[in-house]
Amino acid sequence: MDKETNKVSEIIEVSEIKEVEFKNQNFNILDYGAKKGGRIKNTEAINEAISACSSSGGGRVIVPSGLYLTGPINFAKNVNLHLEKGAIIKFSSQLENYKIVESEFEGEKNYRFQSPISANGLKNIAITGRGIIDGSGDQWRPVKKYKTTERQWQKLISSGGTVEETAECKIWWPSQKAAQGQELVHNLYKKREAGGKILPEAYREAGEYLRPVLLNFKKCKNILLEGVTFQNSPGWNLHPIMSENIILRQLTIRNPWYAQNGDGLDLDSCQNVLVEECDFDVGDDAICLKSGKNETGRMRNMPTENVFIRNCKVYHGHGGFVIGSEMSSGIKNIYVENCDFMGTDIGIRFKSTRGRGGIVENIYLSQIKMTKIKNEAVKFNLFYESNKKETEPKEVTVETPQFKNIYLKNINCLEADHAIYIKGLPEMPVRDINFEDIRMAAAKGLTVNYAENIELKNLDLTAKKEHLILTNSKNIKLNNYLFVAADGSGDCDTFAEAVNILEENNVINKVYIKNGCYKEKIVFPESLTDITFIGEDSENTILTYNDYARKIKDNDEEMGTFASASIFINGERLKFRNLSFVNTAKPRNKVGQAVAASIGGDRISFYNCQFKGNQDTLYTKSEGSLFFDDCYLEGDVDFIFGAATAYFNSCEIHSTGPGYITAASTPEAKEYGYIFKNCALSADLKKDSVFLGRPWRPYGSAVFIDCYLGQHIRSEGWNNWRDPEKEKTARYAEYNNYGPGADDRHRSDWIDILTAEEANHYNINKVFTDQSWI
Repeated sequence: MDKETNKVSEIIEVSEIKEVEFKNQNFNILDYGAKKGGRIKNTEAINEAISACSSSGGGRVIVPSGLYLTGPINFAKNVNLHLEKGAIIKFSSQLENYKIVESEFEGEKNYRFQSPISANGLKNIAITGRGIIDGSGDQWRPVKKYKTTERQWQKLISSGGTVEETAECKIWWPSQKAAQGQELVHNLYKKREAGGKILPEAYREAGEYLRPVLLNFKKCKNILLEGVTFQNSPGWNLHPIMSENIILRQLTIRNPWYAQNGDGLDLDSCQNVLVEECDFDVGDDAICLKSGKNETGRMRNMPTENVFIRNCKVYHGHGGFVIGSEMSSGIKNIYVENCDFMGTDIGIRFKSTRGRGGIVENIYLSQIKMTKIKNEAVKFNLFYESNKKETEPKEVTVETPQFKNIYLKNINCLEADHAIYIKGLPEMPVRDINFEDIRMAAAKGLTVNYAENIELKNLDLTAKKEHLILTNSKNIKLNNYLFVAADGSGDCDTFAEAVNILEENNVINKVYIKNGCYKEKIVFPESLTDITFIGEDSENTILTYNDYARKIKDNDEEMGTFASASIFINGERLKFRNLSFVNTAKPRNKVGQAVAASIGGDRISFYNCQFKGNQDTLYTKSEGSLFFDDCYLEGDVDFIFGAATAYFNSCEIHSTGPGYITAASTPEAKEYGYIFKNCALSADLKKDSVFLGRPWRPYGSAVFIDCYLGQHIRSEGWNNWRDPEKEKTARYAEYNNYGPGADDRHRSDWIDILTAEEANHYNINKVFTDQSWI
């Protein structure tokens, strides 16, 4: 991982985090009276074995294969609790087994039940092996109904407990005390703040509301957790706090997806940590870095720093890798590499809010792969848990959080709702964030608000909408982007100028076009390759002109159809997103043909684009390959015509008047012409007024598969262009269409009605064997 920009002197190398070693002697819990079976509590036996091991200079406490029920385990120095394969330690959920202790949770001091596994101020401690540690959290946790299936909810109800109905949802609690616990604890805190003396045992009345974390190691040094499965925690799973020299290796950490506060790992004010080859499948944040909350955290003054996280997988969680929101002591020198996040709510998350204070800096992430992220792939939010839409800057104080010097490289996300979201504070923007080699596909693209010095190198972003939203920010650099803006706010304001820049600059592979009406005749030359053109909004980013076939040129000749196009697209492997291509020439009976887009290039694709005109709207001129996805095309006569192999997927084909949709001129040697799949053929026209197509040239090919055909489609379907000879060569076919115009009983007898097997011949994988350009 690149560290060239990090000049912080206290940074360490991962090799400096040394693995703790133990004396070569074993203490078997069976020798201290432990019993298998899960019915007899082994609290005394396990703790005696640990004490004996520590008193003898340390070693391994062996937990053989079997199920062992126990109360809380209190660690001792120089002890490695080793679970053999098949060993299961299951903690009791009986509250009387646990003391009320002063603790830290979510960054603040409070009273809670003691953790099932705890250590305070110890050196040289470990939990290793291939066994399972189960915290019986299902007997402690509240469960929100919307997080469960109906079957899971009914099972909870039948198990006992009580149901609370809130404005948000129904919540199942394991007991009435737990349901009322928040109010009781709040009243005790108020009484204590007023000077009243509160004994710890008073909190016991809150019941399971004060559920602990499964493992709490506080102020410890030289920790090893390796190979074990930690699961079903009452609160968070693992919570090392104010500890140092920690190695977590090959752990499996899991909680039900509905587990409230079911975090996997929370490193809290810890230094010199290695986390590697761990798997997480949890109900809240998976890997989370913290350092205290608000004034309490700032007074602690112990940042989380020098943390190395590598080769980990997260299968579920609110966030894959998370910093915050409790980060008031600061977080710095963090390295995350070669991790996979699959199905998490957010992939990489940075969160804080006013009041926290603290500095997050020198964070490095590389080689991160994400799939099926429900919300943002990368998110910075300094308004965490704030519903206020505040735009006025506040005074910068120690309570103002800062996020800076963060580096993300080789980040890939196959699917997300939002690719990158950055929102700083008006008074303290997120600053100095560097992205490099970022490849993401999402519904929404890049949103930046209140940020400074954000650099994105080689951003390959695919977004269905809101590709770029940049507000209240300074010095945002996208090195491979060219910005075209009709209002003059971009790199250029015309496409003629943009083409000149593209021909001279081979680094640019993305052109972002802001909303506007660009009235100019546009020619993309053959020299342009591998460039994506992205409109801000397909309705309002309009490329238009008004030439037409009957227009008289200076030489007194008509312009003709082929020269009338508003835009000529040549080149190879070009992509167009969220754009409208329009020819406004009218009325048609006077102007004749008027092409909106003429495509002479090969392997050209269009996504969420609109093509508007009347006669001859879209000219697929070349014999190359074209792809249209979720596009809108309108016209009346022959408004999709030409020789290309063109695949239209999930498009709306709208007829503005009686006429013909297609006029294919497919060469005889080409296997495919026009393929319409899952398209909707619409019109505000009377019944039987539009043909599916007519062959412009012999061997014209067009196929409609799984499409909706409105009532405007004529019952015979197709037309021979007044030439019966073309019926012998035309390659027209239909399969499994529906709607009032899809009745094929009266189709012309020279039209093929395909079988399922024949229709499979037009599968996109067969039409385009190379789909790298789509």
